[in-house]
Amino acid sequence: ENRLIVKLFSATSIKRMATSQGFRIELNDMHGKPKATTIYNKGGDVVSSSEYFYKVKDSNTELKELDNEVQVLRQNGSIATTTIATDIDVITDVRESKNESYGGSVGGYSGGMTILWWYIPYVAVNISPSVTKDTYNSISMVKVVQKYGILSKTRTTQNGSTIEAENLLWDSQTGQVLLTRTQNAFDRYHYAFSYPAYMAYEGMSAAYKNIGATFSSLTIGANGSLAAYSSYLFPGDELAMVNEDDAIKRLWVIKSSDGSLRAVDESGEFVSGSGTFRILRSGRRNMLSAGAGAVLLSKDPRDGGAIDLTETKRILDAKAVVYKDQWAVPVDRIPSTQTGTDPGCGDMTCIWNFFYRAFSHVAQRSSATDIRRGIFA
Repeated sequence: ENRLIVKLFSATSIKRMATSQGFRIELNDMHGKPKATTIYNKGGDVVSSSEYFYKVKDSNTELKELDNEVQVLRQNGSIATTTIATDIDVITDVRESKNESYGGSVGGYSGGMTILWWYIPYVAVNISPSVTKDTYNSISMVKVVQKYGILSKTRTTQNGSTIEAENLLWDSQTGQVLLTRTQNAFDRYHYAFSYPAYMAYEGMSAAYKNIGATFSSLTIGANGSLAAYSSYLFPGDELAMVNEDDAIKRLWVIKSSDGSLRAVDESGEFVSGSGTFRILRSGRRNMLSAGAGAVLLSKDPRDGGAIDLTETKRILDAKAVVYKDQWAVPVDRIPSTQTGTDPGCGDMTCIWNFFYRAFSHVAQRSSATDIRRGIFA
């Protein structure tokens, strides 16, 4: 902004510049993906073939664009439409450059002039400030979108018979196909639904929900009570003390008979105290690929934004797998059979005596049986 009135008394220069630019790069992995597989006999006739179709926005265009918007099943049982098989990286670069300089000059001069018969001398002082400001701002953004092709349908032809299998529903956590529609030889559809085990058993779900979480002031109540942290902890969590000065180094989270969470040490004893803890290993074991059941239906089980597996969907076949949440753990104390007052022992001598008495009892029973056989022979 160099105004004329300012230039009369000073030298001022102000320059400002701002630029911006953005780039979006979309990549895919379609190069090398199978499109079709065909088997011919010696006469050149097609014996069998398989065609693979991937989700695209418009299959009629020459240059196709992947469509990764699919229906997914969430862990709470609801169905939603979201984007899967997509990685997005955004890089932003912001720069600013500023240059300012201030200066000035002072000059003096004298002279005179004649008006009629009079000579008039004069003296003048000239002060000239100088200001220069240059600023430059720029912002640049690069967005890289990596899309992975999603198989939507497979068409298989063998001996003149064609069967189509279409994927309809995916897992929101793993991207695995959960619901498939298959066309049989009678032009009827069958729906095969697979139920992930982690949706029925929380201990098999993803560990990212709490692994690495740090509690700056974890307070453990009496008898190892962790009632205040039931929303963050899960049975099986392994926590380590961040500050090694405390007596409690490591603890485990268990679920007691009343359903509450408690903290125990490596010997199984309840612990109490407070400190800074971090979850080293989550009780959720990342067993996301295991299945809990499979159902074959004659009608689409998607109904009202959820999965309906009632008899109205005409179930043809159903299979289920049951997993056990909690298992017994071995102990190092074996009850003694010699006296009723001894609660047990944990050394190798006691263990040896235990097995010795067990095998001796079996040997005595075998000898008695042989004797009876000899009497009645």
